[in-house]
Amino acid sequence: MLWLLEARMEIQKAKEQIISVGKKLTASGAIGALEGNISCKVDDKIIITPSGMSKEDLLPEHLSVMDLEGNWIDGPFKPSSESKMHVAIYKCRDDVNAVIHTHSPYATAFAIANEPIDLRCSAEFAIFFKHVPVLPYGTPGTEEIYKGIDKELEEYDTILLQNHGVVSVGQSLMNAFGKSATLESVLKTYTINRQLFPDRSFDIPKSELEKLWEIGASKRGRH
Repeated sequence: MLWLLEARMEIQKAKEQIISVGKKLTASGAIGALEGNISCKVDDKIIITPSGMSKEDLLPEHLSVMDLEGNWIDGPFKPSSESKMHVAIYKCRDDVNAVIHTHSPYATAFAIANEPIDLRCSAEFAIFFKHVPVLPYGTPGTEEIYKGIDKELEEYDTILLQNHGVVSVGQSLMNAFGKSATLESVLKTYTINRQLFPDRSFDIPKSELEKLWEIGASKRGRH
């Protein structure tokens, strides 16, 4: 039963990574109290943070396990209230193995304003994102919150949820975390720049932006 042992080891590894990322997100201020949710796909199972628990205090044994249809099959606590959104994302993107949903302050400020992010002044933003769309508002915990996300995921790995927060997906948990953390860092710098130099433009020339977009596409497949 070597395959069974290997499968269990992969699930345990994913759980430990989720715990680590949850602590990083809490420490950075991307999530607070009971906010946000994190998941990984391992073969035919989804490991996800449970509902109503602080990510700072989670242990691997606290995490919930679902099948690919979203049925709760293991773990002591009920899966996140946003688990349906995670399932929907995995169904529409075979290459995605991790989903992170946060309420990162700077990104969420754009989400509240229903403002897509289209920065032309940051090389890092151009490479990692190119553009971050906003999904129309839906009631948290319902199917409405992710209505239309399949269309946006055809082009983008990071999406704002209007009046709510931000979702990043990736081929691995660290890949998704990198996108989530990078967006917040870039937006923080952008906000400071606008406060210090409100009347000046620092846009990168279009020809150079196109080169950066190509670099991003070649490295990550999708922006």
